[in-house]
Amino acid sequence: MEHRRFSLKFWKKKKKQPSSTEQGNDGTALNPFGASSSKPSVNPGTTTRAPHQGQTSKTQFFPNATNTIINNPVMQEVTYNSGSDTFMKEFAKHTILGAAFDSSARDPPPRCHPGTRLATVERARNFYEESGRQKRVLWIVGPAGVGKSAIMQTIAETSPNLGASLFFFVNVRDNPARVITTLAYQIATKHPRYRDHIRQKAMDDPILWEKSMSVQFEEFIVEPFVKWGVLKDLSPLLMILDGLDECSGIEAQCKLINLISGFAIRYPFAPLLWAIASRPEPHITACFGRTTILPSYQKIELAVESDESREDVERFLGNELEEIRAKYPSLSILSRWPSESDFLKLAAAANGLFAYASTAVKFIDDSAYGHPSAQLRQVLETIDAVMPSVAAPGKTDPMALLHSLYERILAPIPDDVFDITRKLLLATGILDNYQGCTFYMTGACNWLGLSPDDAYAALHHLHSVLKVPSPLEAESSYITVHHKSFRDYLTKLSPQDDTEFRMLEFQCALRILKDVPEDSTSPASPDFSDSVILAWPRQKFTPKSDKSYFYAWASSDLTQSVFLEDRLISRDPATIHAIRVMALGTEQTPKSSIKSPLSWLLDVQSIVDVLHEQRLLRRVPVKMLRLDSTRCAPRPCYSRYRLKLPSDVSPSEGKLVLECDEDTSPHRYELKGEFNGYKVWSKFSSSTCKCFSRVWGHVEYAREHTPDLTVTAFIGARQFGLVVCNSTDRDEEGGEWTHVIPYRFPEDTEWVS
Repeated sequence: MEHRRFSLKFWKKKKKQPSSTEQGNDGTALNPFGASSSKPSVNPGTTTRAPHQGQTSKTQFFPNATNTIINNPVMQEVTYNSGSDTFMKEFAKHTILGAAFDSSARDPPPRCHPGTRLATVERARNFYEESGRQKRVLWIVGPAGVGKSAIMQTIAETSPNLGASLFFFVNVRDNPARVITTLAYQIATKHPRYRDHIRQKAMDDPILWEKSMSVQFEEFIVEPFVKWGVLKDLSPLLMILDGLDECSGIEAQCKLINLISGFAIRYPFAPLLWAIASRPEPHITACFGRTTILPSYQKIELAVESDESREDVERFLGNELEEIRAKYPSLSILSRWPSESDFLKLAAAANGLFAYASTAVKFIDDSAYGHPSAQLRQVLETIDAVMPSVAAPGKTDPMALLHSLYERILAPIPDDVFDITRKLLLATGILDNYQGCTFYMTGACNWLGLSPDDAYAALHHLHSVLKVPSPLEAESSYITVHHKSFRDYLTKLSPQDDTEFRMLEFQCALRILKDVPEDSTSPASPDFSDSVILAWPRQKFTPKSDKSYFYAWASSDLTQSVFLEDRLISRDPATIHAIRVMALGTEQTPKSSIKSPLSWLLDVQSIVDVLHEQRLLRRVPVKMLRLDSTRCAPRPCYSRYRLKLPSDVSPSEGKLVLECDEDTSPHRYELKGEFNGYKVWSKFSSSTCKCFSRVWGHVEYAREHTPDLTVTAFIGARQFGLVVCNSTDRDEEGGEWTHVIPYRFPEDTEWVS
């Protein structure tokens, strides 16, 4: 089949020149709110008069004023209905939700205990209150567990002029592509002038949200605060970034440092100050150590074993243990609890590490046990067992005692239960998984097939180290660690590669799809997902939408799994069944991947061979294809274009533009990357899209001129399947088209093989 009506071009999007006004349909200017406005001609020094009674005029700014002289006016009437404004609602969709200092997702946030970290907080306060400052960036650096996040929280809560705050959390709040938009959104909520500026920018460039971090920094930070002087009459805004080392990707972390420090050096007059907290990771330390960056920042280094840290931790322990004593009747009658020797032993073990003190207090006060004295004895026994080795010459690991405490907390969990626990920790992102995917608690349980009882039993012993949502919160809350050091400990305890998680997601996909029958009791319904079983039905979703979501997710996991090929080659019955009943594969699934969602069908010959053997893949004459059968399969068509580009052409130079003879509006395909020497673009088209109509036009052409030509067909359950049409591009040498068309095969379909 020859592709006759498409042509290929490369294009670079031209940057739109900034314009002070845009024209509305009536020729009037569009104001920053998006409403039309008129600008009256008023000469300097003229007198304006109110209209006669009953007269109306949109260009009269002071309708009841008389004999008023206005000198050098610059006026613009704005007609704006705030009730219909959805800009901020749309803006919020491009931010990291739950990252602000006052977000419910972080409630309760880590805070400095009263009377602790006073010196460090005071130094930070002096930084942003200092007049005539030379440095515009504050870097607070220290190892895990010293209380950096608590300090940043306190600074955010007490800052008189907070601009924005972003508290990173690995695998949950760590998307580098949304860092700048998150900061900008928070500024926009507080400052209308900045909000109006960004609204206009978004109107001029609707895909601004998807630009690179550097471009967004220029558009959201440099341009408004430097070029346009937005908020220049206000005191500098404080911008807080906590846990920079938890932002996804070393390159993104360094990019942020370079952008912020470069901004501070080039524009010292801009009304922004920055406070960044991180661990002393080598790449972060190296970035801050560059000579070009040194003039931009002031450094506060937090040490574990400093006198200030020890005193603050001791004060924290004393106050928290006193609250526990007052809460339990059996302890409240004691004149002192714990004993002085026990308290000193606990404080010495903490040795200035807030993470240890906080974890120990939570373990001692764990309501699941309700016996603080017994819990304290376990902590002290752990200290006695580990302290000699920690105190030995040459042993300098400040986390050793904390890790031993974590070991004690995990010890009571039976092995068979801990297997479930580990799966939950993988599904919720507490343990790293290669996709960085994270489910809410109910989502994780439905993915794993865990009932609420099984899930809470698996987490029963871990409330001192994990924040476990209640059943009422589980639909919209993550399981999170109280302190990141527990996550570090789990990783150190059992280093893993991607294999464990990849196998888990493959097994979950098979489990979800095994409940989908190959034959339907309702043949008229194409929705296979009705048979999916939910382990934990969610109130905020209809059963149908929830089942559809996990059905699509499982289908995507199945077809993109590294284990699919081996399982099919071994003729595994569960895998073959899953292939028969899975989603057709052309829908845009909940997960994004650079791989084609149909690579299993188009690119892996060993899989194709098995599908032919199982009669899931057959050949059908093109003359048998009918347009009405595509409309019975309500899925989008998937189109892919492959091209061997000249060596001097980079795919980053542009996007693919498809132009049709009768259509002046090009349809753009998304560049996916390079595979096997080809540059690959792809696009989804619904059955009502013009692109689909043109694709089907080629099928009609082939039916008329080459009716015996055969095409590949994948046949799933209930006669739903896919038709694969390949064609060459006449206009571009080396260009290849593949169209995958959802199709419902009639019972009378004549198969060639």
